[in-house]
Amino acid sequence: MQVLVRLCAAAMLAVAGLASAHAQDVGGAPEAGEIYVENVAPQPLTFGLSPDNASWERFTLDAGQVAVYDGGPDWYILILTEGVELRYRLDDGGSYRLYWNETDARWDMMTCQEPACGRLE
Repeated sequence: MQVLVRLCAAAMLAVAGLASAHAQDVGGAPEAGEIYVENVAPQPLTFGLSPDNASWERFTLDAGQVAVYDGGPDWYILILTEGVELRYRLDDGGSYRLYWNETDARWDMMTCQEPACGRLE
C-alpha cells in the first residue's frame, strides 16, 4: 500500500534562504534554529518546509535518511498524500519522523522522543 507523496507545484514556492539541509552529525539533539527530520519509509518522501505557513520550500529525503534543517525559529511542514494535505507547526529544536499512518492511510509525522530521531544512545 505504498503511496507516493505528491506535492502541488503551485503550493510549493521556493523561498531563498528559508532552510538548508546538512548531513547529520554525531550525537546530541537539534540546537536552536534546527530541526531533525527522519524518513522511515522504504521510499523517498517529499515535503515542504515554511517559516510562515504560506511560502514553501520543497525537500526530499531518501529512505532511511535523517536530515538537519536550519534557518530560523518558526517551522511549518506540509505533507501531501493523494490530495490529502497535512500541515503541522514544528517546534524549534524538535526531532520528527515521517512514516506511513496505516489507520488514516496517509503519510504523517510524529515527534521523536529521546534520543532524537536517527540518534542511538
